[in-house]
Amino acid sequence: MRVLSKPSASCRSDTGGHFFLYGVYMRVFISGAITGIEDYKEQFAKREKELKEMGYYPVNPVKIGERLKSQLRREPSYEEYLEEDLKILSGCDAINHLPNWEKSKGAVIEHKAAVKQGKTIVEIKILPRHW
Repeated sequence: MRVLSKPSASCRSDTGGHFFLYGVYMRVFISGAITGIEDYKEQFAKREKELKEMGYYPVNPVKIGERLKSQLRREPSYEEYLEEDLKILSGCDAINHLPNWEKSKGAVIEHKAAVKQGKTIVEIKILPRHW
């Protein structure tokens, strides 16, 4: 497991500011709480935008869930959502956690899967303006 707070030597920014890992875009799975969070869509969309601006290829599980719902033509079960997320996570290079992800059963499962698979953990530190 590697933790990146900024791109490492194994990543390079060539064109368009996107970071490449071994010649391909570095796909970063966004992990965080959804159940019981009113503004979860906004939180995930904001992080997706931040990661994109940093040159990563973000993978937003909210969009994965919407696509799954459309494919099944019904509301998927919690287990179906999680199974799909884990399948998509396995194809990503890294994971990024939203604040308070540790309080989410699903995000903890995603984190453990990412660690087991040797994924890079991309951390984002927001510095206060007065810094």
